[in-house]
Amino acid sequence: MFRFKGIEGLRGWLACVVVVYHVFSATGANVSFGGLHALTKAADYAVLVFVIISGFVITHLLLTRPEPYGAYVTRRFLRIYPVYVVCLVLGIMTTYLNFETFLGAPWGAETPYLERIQHQFDNLQHGGFFPHLLAHLSLLHGAIPSDRLFESQLMFLSTAWSLSLEWQFYLLAPLVMVGLRGTWRAALTTAAAFGCFLAYRSGWFGDFVLPSFLPGAVPYFATGIATRMLIYKVPRLNAYPGIIVLIACGLCIVSNKLIPFVAWFAFIAWMLLEHPTGRLSLAIQNGVDVLLDSRVAQRLGDLSYPIYLVHLPVLQAILFVCVRTFGLGMLETFAVAAVLTPALTLVAAIVLHRYVEAPFIAYGRTLFRAPSVVAPTN
Repeated sequence: MFRFKGIEGLRGWLACVVVVYHVFSATGANVSFGGLHALTKAADYAVLVFVIISGFVITHLLLTRPEPYGAYVTRRFLRIYPVYVVCLVLGIMTTYLNFETFLGAPWGAETPYLERIQHQFDNLQHGGFFPHLLAHLSLLHGAIPSDRLFESQLMFLSTAWSLSLEWQFYLLAPLVMVGLRGTWRAALTTAAAFGCFLAYRSGWFGDFVLPSFLPGAVPYFATGIATRMLIYKVPRLNAYPGIIVLIACGLCIVSNKLIPFVAWFAFIAWMLLEHPTGRLSLAIQNGVDVLLDSRVAQRLGDLSYPIYLVHLPVLQAILFVCVRTFGLGMLETFAVAAVLTPALTLVAAIVLHRYVEAPFIAYGRTLFRAPSVVAPTN
């Protein structure tokens, strides 16, 4: 057994990438500043690596701490739902602030996402509010195609599309693990999963803006699952496979869809690196240790979930004040948002973690325990 180091730190930095992207995109700075369009892809890749991590972590949980399905689902629910509900309420309020901020096109034709915001507003005004609310309360809004409920994945709290995807995976993960026991069952389960993926890509399940429906994310969850199931069969490394990583990065030029998988491979190679002998490998180990496995990185990882969910309501509130209260232009709004959004998000995340996330996680650990036997006293 060896420690799965760096996973929490990786989650923390991935959440930060998403925050940075939204600051740039919501203010239009990614368009105003040339060369920043790559931020959009970086945020997409960050979320997809999140999905791979989830496949890895949940598989590890099910392999090392088997428990009844009800106990497992309840603990997962208490892990994610309380923080989600708080952020959803905030997101609903700031969604309407966002409408008030941008529907008047304060920056003219350069106002970002004006057409999408208008469509969202029209949908909510014409009877869409309660269907969207019910879908979000179920945490299955990501599984509803846009042609059935307009962009259900992105309404109210757009970052929660991946949370809905995670919840779908949580519900089915124990069944998947049962299906992977034995060669024939594993082959059938794998074939069924990728058959669903191909059906999703063919549009059989409807139209989705993002891969928020479980069949659309099969390759990413499968990568995480396979990594955890095989990791103890892979020998530890004394030298970082830099050449292989560089070749894999070169393949990303052919298809940028490979980037999340290559990033995960590079991370796992570092995780497997023990007692490096070469100077380069030692430098990689020490550098990445600081980046992903330091106390700061681990603390950031502890806060990654509330950071990921709460930053968008925080940003939308800041934009409302900048545009509607002070009448700031695009660049001035970006400057204010770039400073205040990370700071206020961190404060909000600490509060959510301390008073919502951690207490409910602790409560979940106390459930379903066998009652302790008290020795009789004479």
